[in-house]
Amino acid sequence: MTTNNKENKYRNKTTSWWTKLISDLKIANEAEAEITEKTPNKKIIFFTISSILYYFDSCIWKNLPTSINSSMKYFFVFLFFLISFLTPSKTLASEIYTTDKLITVDISKQMLYAWEGGKIQYQTQVSTGMRLTPTVKGSFRIWLKIPLADMSGPSPYKYIYPKGKYLLKNVPNIMYFYQGYAIHGAYWHHNFGRVASHGCVNVPLEAASWLYNWANIGTRVEVF
Repeated sequence: MTTNNKENKYRNKTTSWWTKLISDLKIANEAEAEITEKTPNKKIIFFTISSILYYFDSCIWKNLPTSINSSMKYFFVFLFFLISFLTPSKTLASEIYTTDKLITVDISKQMLYAWEGGKIQYQTQVSTGMRLTPTVKGSFRIWLKIPLADMSGPSPYKYIYPKGKYLLKNVPNIMYFYQGYAIHGAYWHHNFGRVASHGCVNVPLEAASWLYNWANIGTRVEVF
């Protein structure tokens, strides 16, 4: 067998290896998506990496010397799994489900659901954080409840707060679930169903009262 034939055979094997890898990863991603909530950022990263791999596979890979070809294969495998590891994990439906009290906040739908016994007991539209002050995502627990308090802090929205600070008096039914992030009633706007806050989860006054009386310290809160 000539040298060219050997190299072509090796490259064909490499191309086949990458094609199979990309196909398997897409299948795995689609299967996982069936039991997970939406996480557009991770999907974008996945398909971006897949596209890069396909581009190298079809356009560049076959034209590289064998030694470089082999090294880059392992580099891109490492890069893909590194990015996958560093991006936030999807919230699995199996992880969210519980018969205990649970609050879920769906930022994409601007909806809050209160669960108990595995069933929705209450639901309401909310207003989560605006673009410059997004609501934190993740798994948390209510750690502090305050029936009424003033809330203040810095604001990047100077067209709303010219002094760069906001002060809201007598905010009702505050339930902190992570640092300064809380679920609480909002009387100063009625824009529920769209983002409007500095990071907290704003809910209508009636909903805030119901949630405050229903939830306990330690109640699980899932924000996604």
